[in-house]
Amino acid sequence: MLDTNRTDRSTSAGPGRWLAAAAALVLVVGAAVVAIQRVGDGDDAAGPALPSRLVELVGGEVTRDLSGGNGWALADEPLSELRTPGPRIEVPVGTTVTVTFTNRQGWSGNLEGGAASQSFRVIVPGEVATVLWEADTGQVAPGETGSTTFTPDTVGEYRYISTGANSSGMFGLFVVTDDDRDG
Repeated sequence: MLDTNRTDRSTSAGPGRWLAAAAALVLVVGAAVVAIQRVGDGDDAAGPALPSRLVELVGGEVTRDLSGGNGWALADEPLSELRTPGPRIEVPVGTTVTVTFTNRQGWSGNLEGGAASQSFRVIVPGEVATVLWEADTGQVAPGETGSTTFTPDTVGEYRYISTGANSSGMFGLFVVTDDDRDG
């Protein structure tokens, strides 16, 4: 027999309960999304410091031996230290490197052959036209300074060179290591 006096609470009170449950769920999910965004923003803003290195080079005429050649030195070395090959530059892979290059061509007063623009660029040995990691200052006029910033992503031994008119033989070793030691 069917009891007609019984009230089915699931149909009469159901919409109110579902609405309250849905609202609570929206609040919980919304709070979780905000919390996730805050954690993500904090991680991005305070993430690990990326390694960086500044290398200051000069290039120009080697005057100590009157060879008439050109060479490199670190900026804090005396001009008498200009040499080829230039100083070894060693950085860990993933390091952001900024190289500033000052062209000291013609500073000795020896303008035989003319003072010329020079450059700094990192290449694969033997492949002068292949610049790695966009590491190229472009041509730097005598007495001027240029810079380039790049991040080596491949471990290995490379060359840095100058491509100026009077820079024949100007090169140095650029080494990218797989650890965090400085060279």
